[in-house]
Amino acid sequence: MIERKIKQQQFFDEFVKERGSQRLQRPSPLQALSSFCHAKFIEDLAEFLNTSSAQVVLDFGCGDGRYSHLVASTRNNAYVFGVDISSLSVRQANKFLHNLRHRLSFIICDVGRLPFPHETFDAVLAIDIIHHSGLYGRLRES
Repeated sequence: MIERKIKQQQFFDEFVKERGSQRLQRPSPLQALSSFCHAKFIEDLAEFLNTSSAQVVLDFGCGDGRYSHLVASTRNNAYVFGVDISSLSVRQANKFLHNLRHRLSFIICDVGRLPFPHETFDAVLAIDIIHHSGLYGRLRES
């Protein structure tokens, strides 16, 4: 299990190294298509967050923090914690805190060992993460 977590961390660190600062660059056609495909999802997420009473939100497997930023900028009174196993992803996410520092933070941790007390969060985002977490197999079994 530990070896698997190390491999995941290395994979995501390499992914961030290869991608570099693409987030700041003009999107490629594939990225533009991906953004278009996610537009409805993001719209629905923003609508949910606007109608939700969530005050403390966890972005489980936050990557570069794009959804954490969306939540923090959409929910004016929410605090968002982003967690990811990749130190480079968290470092990348921290580069874009800007005016959201008082409502957004990122930490490196294994999503299977969250350092928060039970019932800390009002809402949890788990976007494109379940297949990396080992939870997928357990959910299929139940």
